[in-house]
Amino acid sequence: MALPEAEKLCAETVAPKAPLSGEGRMGVTSGGTFESGVKLTFTMGSGGGDPGAAYDRCVRARAGQAPSRPYYTVPQGRG
Repeated sequence: MALPEAEKLCAETVAPKAPLSGEGRMGVTSGGTFESGVKLTFTMGSGGGDPGAAYDRCVRARAGQAPSRPYYTVPQGRG
């Protein structure tokens, strides 16, 4: 893979992700009140490691060479 394509793909791959979350509730029964709730939050992403190191490994694996610039200098959202 060409270096610019690898850098773009890898920057998108290691970029921080917004957490997934949700809520659920149950209501009233005919015999009285019953209430239940669930709230889940999941953070998906690189597992809390250094995104710069993950970016470097990803680019090297895909392009066979080091990135042309460090991850922290890549404009976010544009690769």
